[in-house]
Amino acid sequence: MDIEGEQTTNLVGSDKIRNHLAQFLATYIDTNQPIEIEQYWSGIMGFTPNKEPLCTWAEPNVLAVIACNGMGVALTPIVAEKVAAMVLAND
Repeated sequence: MDIEGEQTTNLVGSDKIRNHLAQFLATYIDTNQPIEIEQYWSGIMGFTPNKEPLCTWAEPNVLAVIACNGMGVALTPIVAEKVAAMVLAND
Protein backbone atom coordinates (compact mmCIF):
# COMPACT_ATOMS: atom_id res chain seq x y z
CA MET A 1 0.00 0.00 0.00
CA ASP A 2 2.47 2.67 1.19
CA ILE A 3 5.63 0.95 2.39
CA GLU A 4 7.64 4.19 2.41
CA GLY A 5 4.88 5.96 4.35
CA GLU A 6 4.96 3.21 6.95
CA GLN A 7 8.74 3.27 7.31
CA THR A 8 9.18 6.71 8.77
CA THR A 9 9.86 8.42 12.05
CA ASN A 10 7.37 11.15 11.13
CA LEU A 11 4.57 11.04 13.71
CA VAL A 12 2.15 13.03 11.55
CA GLY A 13 0.93 9.93 9.73
CA SER A 14 0.13 9.25 6.11
CA ASP A 15 -2.99 10.47 4.31
CA LYS A 16 -2.63 7.57 1.89
CA ILE A 17 -2.75 5.05 4.73
CA ARG A 18 -5.58 6.89 6.53
CA ASN A 19 -7.65 7.00 3.36
CA HIS A 20 -7.05 3.32 2.69
CA LEU A 21 -8.08 2.37 6.22
CA ALA A 22 -11.20 4.56 6.03
CA GLN A 23 -12.16 2.90 2.73
CA PHE A 24 -11.53 -0.54 4.23
CA LEU A 25 -13.74 0.34 7.18
CA ALA A 26 -16.55 1.59 4.96
CA THR A 27 -16.31 -1.48 2.72
CA TYR A 28 -16.03 -4.28 5.25
CA ILE A 29 -17.71 -3.04 8.44
CA ASP A 30 -21.44 -3.01 7.83
CA THR A 31 -23.06 -0.53 10.19
CA ASN A 32 -26.03 0.62 8.09
CA GLN A 33 -25.00 4.11 9.19
CA PRO A 34 -22.41 6.59 8.01
CA ILE A 35 -19.05 6.11 9.71
CA GLU A 36 -17.25 9.15 11.06
CA ILE A 37 -13.67 8.80 12.24
CA GLU A 38 -13.17 11.15 15.17
CA GLN A 39 -9.46 10.70 15.74
CA TYR A 40 -6.39 9.23 14.09
CA TRP A 41 -3.25 8.06 15.81
CA SER A 42 0.15 7.22 14.44
CA GLY A 43 3.30 6.11 16.15
CA ILE A 44 6.57 4.35 15.71
CA MET A 45 6.57 0.57 15.96
CA GLY A 46 9.66 -1.12 17.33
CA PHE A 47 10.83 -4.44 15.93
CA THR A 48 13.37 -6.96 17.12
CA PRO A 49 15.29 -9.44 14.95
CA ASN A 50 13.72 -12.44 16.70
CA LYS A 51 10.19 -10.91 16.61
CA GLU A 52 9.90 -11.10 20.40
CA PRO A 53 9.20 -8.05 22.58
CA LEU A 54 12.21 -6.70 24.42
CA CYS A 55 11.76 -6.82 28.19
CA THR A 56 14.84 -5.58 29.98
CA TRP A 57 15.97 -3.65 33.01
CA ALA A 58 16.89 -0.18 31.75
CA GLU A 59 18.29 0.70 35.16
CA PRO A 60 17.57 -0.39 38.73
CA ASN A 61 13.81 -0.33 39.35
CA VAL A 62 13.06 0.65 35.73
CA LEU A 63 11.81 -2.16 33.54
CA ALA A 64 11.51 -1.38 29.82
CA VAL A 65 9.06 -3.31 27.67
CA ILE A 66 9.52 -2.20 24.09
CA ALA A 67 9.57 -3.40 20.50
CA CYS A 68 6.38 -5.43 20.43
CA ASN A 69 6.67 -5.78 16.66
CA GLY A 70 3.28 -4.23 15.94
CA MET A 71 1.53 -6.72 18.21
CA GLY A 72 1.59 -4.87 21.55
CA VAL A 73 -2.09 -5.20 22.40
CA ALA A 74 -2.28 -8.85 21.39
CA LEU A 75 0.88 -9.74 23.32
CA THR A 76 -0.08 -7.93 26.53
CA PRO A 77 -1.02 -11.06 28.55
CA ILE A 78 2.18 -12.87 27.57
CA VAL A 79 4.38 -9.84 28.18
CA ALA A 80 2.67 -9.19 31.53
CA GLU A 81 3.57 -12.70 32.71
CA LYS A 82 7.18 -12.20 31.65
CA VAL A 83 7.36 -8.81 33.37
CA ALA A 84 5.82 -10.21 36.56
CA ALA A 85 8.39 -13.01 36.60
CA MET A 86 11.21 -10.52 36.07
CA VAL A 87 9.96 -8.29 38.90
CA LEU A 88 9.53 -11.21 41.29
CA ALA A 89 12.99 -12.55 40.43
CA ASN A 90 14.46 -9.11 41.12
CA ASP A 91 13.12 -8.92 44.70
